[in-house]
Amino acid sequence: THEFAGDFTAFLRPERDGRRSLDLLVIGARCANCMAKIEREVAALPGVDAARLNLSSGKLTVGFGAGRGDPGAVLQRLEAIGYTVPYIDFPLLDDITQKHRFYQLCDELAIPYPHTW
Repeated sequence: THEFAGDFTAFLRPERDGRRSLDLLVIGARCANCMAKIEREVAALPGVDAARLNLSSGKLTVGFGAGRGDPGAVLQRLEAIGYTVPYIDFPLLDDITQKHRFYQLCDELAIPYPHTW
């Protein structure tokens, strides 16, 4: 198992209602049973309000209550139950255009990226 060390709160997207969310690309989910298992396991984590997986795209959206939840725990749980989750750590992008395009690509691919830079 891979250890997800560090603080992953920068990957959380703030919502208007004060909650936070995390979008992940989950690799390996192929059926309704996989989807149910992933949603159930992630939703059971402390601070998680909701977990929804789009089986077609592999995009998992995890909702956290305001000031609660640990995105690193979500990554660990997914790996523990047999799924791969790619994520992007802080890249070195100097140009604002590069950063904008980077954010667009991550959103399109449902790959989490730091929301605070």
